[in-house]
Amino acid sequence: MALEDFEIHDPWILLERVKTTLKEGEENKWEGSTRQAMNLLIWVSELLTKEDKESPRFADQKGELRELFNLPNTKDHLDSYMLRCGIYVGRGRMEGYERACIYRSTLQILNDHFVPWKEISLPHLVEDMESIDDDIREVAEDAPPIREHEIPDWVPDSHWWWRASKKQDMSEAERWYRRHYEELEP
Repeated sequence: MALEDFEIHDPWILLERVKTTLKEGEENKWEGSTRQAMNLLIWVSELLTKEDKESPRFADQKGELRELFNLPNTKDHLDSYMLRCGIYVGRGRMEGYERACIYRSTLQILNDHFVPWKEISLPHLVEDMESIDDDIREVAEDAPPIREHEIPDWVPDSHWWWRASKKQDMSEAERWYRRHYEELEP
């Protein structure tokens, strides 16, 4: 994602950028394009007003996004995106928890604002997301907590996983160690 994308404050221009990025990823089979598009959708969701979301124009845009997310390579890339989320969840007791939350929230924004998971023809998508949530709940027993001021502004309160860590009283030293574990181990 280019820095200039964040200088764009028109959601319609950004939606065009998302669609172009997904089309490029489909053509050149580059998985990073789907990740880039997913990240742009976060920014678009922040910029859209209630009126925008209720407009016929937005309904058309969502229809185009649904088609793009159902293209073969894009579905494969989305599947890899979910797999990456699961990998971070698996590393959640140490340094992976925050990254897992970012991936999970991005997937939820896709579902809530743009293309519901059930409209993407990946037969296991909804079940995989439920499994990821179950894994997050399990990992949250020992995950280093994410402090309230560290949660990105774009994350809605409904994204419970950011606040799910059961060890909210973990010391800053222990948090630091867990979040930098891989850097410290030989």
